[in-house]
Amino acid sequence: MDDAHRTRSGREGDARPGGSRAGGSRAGARWRDVLRAAARACAMFLLAMLVVIVIDTSVQAVEQAPSLGVSPVHAFTTLAITLTAVVGLVGGALTVAVAAVAVGPAWLVASALRRVGSTGVQLTVWTAFGALAGLLVVGLSALVTDDGPPTLPETVVVVIVAAASVDYGWWRVSRSRRRPLDDEGVERAE
Repeated sequence: MDDAHRTRSGREGDARPGGSRAGGSRAGARWRDVLRAAARACAMFLLAMLVVIVIDTSVQAVEQAPSLGVSPVHAFTTLAITLTAVVGLVGGALTVAVAAVAVGPAWLVASALRRVGSTGVQLTVWTAFGALAGLLVVGLSALVTDDGPPTLPETVVVVIVAAASVDYGWWRVSRSRRRPLDDEGVERAE
């Protein structure tokens, strides 16, 4: 096979526009890419949920501080530390558990989308996948916490953040896969 059809790793692969130039098996996606996307999605999900909780904590601190007889800064600091610990420990464990369960189906989805050149189709599929992962996080959190089932607004926020996080993980990994190759099969700097 000539150099125009080699991937950046030097292996034979589909070098056509819109197709996968990832090399490896033509039958499925690369595990490394799926794991990288999952790790980025988990990190983004935890970071985004931490931001959401800090915003929510700020609102609660301002509303509840007068009734507690403390300053809003004190109420915010106490709530922020407590909720950050909960997000870090419980949320982190739930996120890793969901990622561990979802990585197999994610590989199947990535394999099915390997030859789909439409970014819109891929984005739609990964958004739906992320929303399902968000629902799984909500369901697991309802099982492991004593807070009872989450409210609809809480569920919607978690699902939106999860969908956006999965899209981010897909975008970061697919972006590195779509960089143009030069005549020798090496990535060109853009």
